[in-house]
Amino acid sequence: QSSSSLRIVNGVQTQEIYTVWAITMAPRREGTLLIPAITVDGAESNSISIQVSEQSASAAAKQPIKVMVSAEPRSAVIDQQVIVTVELSLLSSTQISNISGTPLELENAYVEQLAQDELSKIDNGIEHQIVRWTYAVFPNQTGELTIPRQTFSGVIPARQRRGPFDVFGQRGQQVNARSESVTINVAAAQEKPGAVWFPAEAVKIEAFWSDPSRQLRVGEPLTRTIEITALGQRAELIPPTPASDPTQSYKSYQDQPQLDTQIAASSLVGVRNESQAIVPTVAGSLSLPALTVNWWNTNSQRWEEARLESTVVEVLPAAISETTPTVDLLDNTAVSTDSGTPIFSTQDQGSLVWQWAALALLGITLIQAWFLYKRPTVSKATSHPNELNNSQSERQAWGKLAKTIDSANAKQIRTAILNWSQAAYPSQRRHSIDILATKIKSIEFTNALRQLDRSIYSGADAALDRNAIKQGLQYLRLQANNTESKRSDALPQLYPTS
Repeated sequence: QSSSSLRIVNGVQTQEIYTVWAITMAPRREGTLLIPAITVDGAESNSISIQVSEQSASAAAKQPIKVMVSAEPRSAVIDQQVIVTVELSLLSSTQISNISGTPLELENAYVEQLAQDELSKIDNGIEHQIVRWTYAVFPNQTGELTIPRQTFSGVIPARQRRGPFDVFGQRGQQVNARSESVTINVAAAQEKPGAVWFPAEAVKIEAFWSDPSRQLRVGEPLTRTIEITALGQRAELIPPTPASDPTQSYKSYQDQPQLDTQIAASSLVGVRNESQAIVPTVAGSLSLPALTVNWWNTNSQRWEEARLESTVVEVLPAAISETTPTVDLLDNTAVSTDSGTPIFSTQDQGSLVWQWAALALLGITLIQAWFLYKRPTVSKATSHPNELNNSQSERQAWGKLAKTIDSANAKQIRTAILNWSQAAYPSQRRHSIDILATKIKSIEFTNALRQLDRSIYSGADAALDRNAIKQGLQYLRLQANNTESKRSDALPQLYPTS
């Protein structure tokens, strides 16, 4: 900081310029420390000797700013989640501004911030404002992982300036705080034959069907989703489920896995979803094998298995398709006489009459079909009775659905949704919750429908996101009505010109 003064002595004007450097120092250890002399333009200051003693608890409590770092656990294995907490403490009775610090960054670890909390705490009878950052740290290298000293600084606002050399009078007093470094011992992965290294605090594996009734039919696909959830691990490290062995009873088509890492209050939660379309080829009982995922339990320090038991479902025969009746023509049987002229018996003549009658009936049917095809189409101003019935049915189904979502349980809501789907999409062959979820790209809507299916079996209706379900269905209804409107607009005119 620079300042100047002007003096006049015996008529002689003299200007003096002062430059002051304010350096804030923080001792790292106890004992006698020497601040060396500082030289500027040939001028040298005096060296200063200071005595540093251990800070008492009462003095520490009165510090305007403090920072502490902790880690749990202090010993881990590679890729294990370690919770690191950085806590900044500010003296409530002292106003501190321009607080700054650096986020936690580590070279040999993956770091994800979980939370930032603010609270008050009393230390030795003195109130402090606490800002706490919580991080999930995953070391990716064995050995020692060091959490470096975390440094924060701030400024105590300026007080009244006492003189030209009071360097804190204008900008205030700068205060700093630095934590101790923390070391974490990282061990190597524990090998197991045939297993992929996968450490976590807890793992579960579940299966969800696009149609909870699990009604399978030969030749028709049904989607089964395998969901693996890992507490204390990222989704990227969750291994895939073992591939199923080829079988002649069904065909399967695997979709790309969906990975989602969620931030919980005190941990990361990884979720891996694997969807598989199953197309049965044989009617009867279909057995899907059990699935096992090996994982390292970081709490018990041992290998464990997350298992999905085998499932047996019944496969119905293929649906009988509608076919056009055909007329079986009898063979003309001719009997030759000795003269070589064919002579038909009375029975043959009767059969021949029926054959010609059948052919005539078939010809009349084809002519009628041709006239119906060439007849002009009714304009869009005239609605078909079936279309009116579908429209009324959709409105009635939607009215019941809207009331059901607000008050009914999960099973009743699901039934109302499927009833409305049948009315809104009459040309659609299959109707299921999973098909509705794929019609719009909304994570909230998809998760809400999935929770709806889970609630049917758990009975936890309170966990339903009814608002997300209603908003998604309202968008679907608008989308379906627009599609129907465009289809009606595309109908030909009553009297086409060509």
